[in-house]
Amino acid sequence: MKFYILPFLAVILLAVSCQKISNLDDIEIVSSDAEFAVPLLSAEFTLQKLLDNFGELAVITIDPDGTIRLTYDGEILSQGADVITSAINDVLPLGFPVPVTENELLLPFSIPAEYEFDFISLKAGSLVYAFTLAPEDEIDLVLTFPNFLIDGEPIEYTVSAVGGQPFYGNTLAPTDLAGAVIDPEADGSLRVLYTATNADGSNFEFGSGLRNLAFTIQDNLEFDYLEGYLGGEVFDNDTPGEIVIDFFGEFTRGDVWFQEPTITMTIDNSFGMPVSSQAEYFEVVTVDGEVLPLRSDELGPDLELDFNYPGLDEVGESKQTTYVFNKDNSNIDSILGSSPAFIRYDVNALPNPDQDTDLRGFISCESEYSVNLKADLPIYGRASNFGAQDTFDLNFNDYKDVKSVEFKIVTENQLPLDIGMQIYFVKNDNSIVDSLFADVTTVISSADVDGEGNATNSSKEETFAPIDAERFQKIATEANKVFVSTAFSTTGNGTIPVKVLADQKVEVRMGLKVVRE
Repeated sequence: MKFYILPFLAVILLAVSCQKISNLDDIEIVSSDAEFAVPLLSAEFTLQKLLDNFGELAVITIDPDGTIRLTYDGEILSQGADVITSAINDVLPLGFPVPVTENELLLPFSIPAEYEFDFISLKAGSLVYAFTLAPEDEIDLVLTFPNFLIDGEPIEYTVSAVGGQPFYGNTLAPTDLAGAVIDPEADGSLRVLYTATNADGSNFEFGSGLRNLAFTIQDNLEFDYLEGYLGGEVFDNDTPGEIVIDFFGEFTRGDVWFQEPTITMTIDNSFGMPVSSQAEYFEVVTVDGEVLPLRSDELGPDLELDFNYPGLDEVGESKQTTYVFNKDNSNIDSILGSSPAFIRYDVNALPNPDQDTDLRGFISCESEYSVNLKADLPIYGRASNFGAQDTFDLNFNDYKDVKSVEFKIVTENQLPLDIGMQIYFVKNDNSIVDSLFADVTTVISSADVDGEGNATNSSKEETFAPIDAERFQKIATEANKVFVSTAFSTTGNGTIPVKVLADQKVEVRMGLKVVRE
């Protein structure tokens, strides 16, 4: 409705303010040499043609039956695999040497308590080891990583070392871990084993001639796939957001009620585990500043909505979940129905909300989920004394020889809307010199509607606004601008919900009768 009123008013007022009555080429003589009719405007408008003048934030669509919909979209939550892989990286000893001083070492890999990994495959990474040996010693060393597998076999280094070398190891040719699998022990730990024997087969004690045995998992480690129980820690959304509803941006008063608004929440999820939404807050703020929380008995106070997810045999697939908040399952009609300014939210995600450790899931490096929001406002509702206003420059300096004028506006309207108008002639300081009408005057009358709010006919209206010589001269000499104030209501003065369709049109003809001295 906004995209109809303001362009219409702009066209009319600009036509009036730019018309040069002193140029008589197009003026028709009415009754004498001193009386002329000036055609100012003859136009036909449909909402379809005027959609481009609407605010930039809405996507406007037309249903097959012609109903216009304003749609506002926003992504309220998204998360990739790094929410879990970063937690693992935080506890792995990446990038610095880990000393091996015992024949069996439990790698200091403290898996976060909320995770139980069955196995992990790596996309990238490298492993190096090194040690030094006293000059007089000669040993055979076997260093084994039982839980790091390449092609199904544990990573193992076998070295025959003779003292006198600066060091032994693979620091110049690290082991490539791309494609390797980490297969933790039942308790989640990772082991490192070593044996060292003398040439005669006897055990060689660490710390005698064998020194500085250590390995390093370099910090280029990247995960490709993780499988197991993947926790129940909240994925916190660090960036609460809002969706601005700019429909009401230029209106200044009155009430508009959308009859059937909806909010559609769509989740695309390729995490192979259950995830549920968890709202810190989800609310609508009206143009009056009132804060109205979204409520749904089906989803509870935290709006807990379970995401569909792919199974272990569906790696790489994404599952979608859609939930529509409407007047039957929520309070959306009361919070979004009346003058919303914006929707604001802080929504987190809770993986494995039931904390069932028997339910095994997966995450691949490409896993992600996103939660998108779409607010849909069909132009179906009611309005009462809803107002807009604007100001235009005006110059009557060339009209000194005009004795009086009379504006005539003729409209034929298929829309179920009454549009009233008042035009004020004002000075630069916005003080009022005069007005076109004595009061707000209905210049476009509403079409009649049936019981379902559909217009059944068109209405016609003729409006006259005479301005005598004294008033006109005062306006011409003192006014610099025109201030336009409008008010519109749906059929029945805002008591009946109506539908506004794209192809409904308004025909407007505006003329000016001029009497010259």
